[in-house]
Amino acid sequence: MELLMVVVVTTLGFVALLNMQMATLRGLAHAKHLAEATNLAENFIEQLRLEFMSWTDIPGQGLDGGGTFPHIKDLVVGGGVTAGAQATGDVLGAPGWMRAGPTSGEDRRVSRVGPVSPLGLNSGIRQAMIQPGFEGTDKPYCMHYRLTWLVPNRAIRVEVEVSWPLANADLNKFMLCDTLASADLGQARSVTLTSSLGMNVFER
Repeated sequence: MELLMVVVVTTLGFVALLNMQMATLRGLAHAKHLAEATNLAENFIEQLRLEFMSWTDIPGQGLDGGGTFPHIKDLVVGGGVTAGAQATGDVLGAPGWMRAGPTSGEDRRVSRVGPVSPLGLNSGIRQAMIQPGFEGTDKPYCMHYRLTWLVPNRAIRVEVEVSWPLANADLNKFMLCDTLASADLGQARSVTLTSSLGMNVFER
């Protein structure tokens, strides 16, 4: 009887220790995602800042011509714009939110350094990867963003959400990146950063 009690107590101790180790590993993985997602969101906001600053509001200059404004091209500009107006989004149940990853396909996720900027605005960070050339092989994140006019034709508010799936998530569904993580916390976790961007009023 005493031997059985010793075995039971020892087993319970090992189980508790194992659970602690697993919780530690989950915590470390979450912290890693949190840091990478925050860095990714910050870098993407800076890309948007450079893109928006290249728009000079020259009369007749829209935001959709020549691929010059790949991420802000859906913002409506001109005399009819009002504060609070947003670009048309493509995320389910989230007006104004857009996917920042690939524009087609069943996998719309992005790598740890984000999608390749058509304007080369993130080429520096991609070249600074520890293993150059491998930055696109692992794509653990969905990235969404929303643009809202604060001052029509002058300043916008940017919101960027970067999300990653939980262990029990439906990965095929997550890869589509068609919903915000904040709307489905049972499937994913996320980081959301915001910033205000002003146009370049000195360049005409």
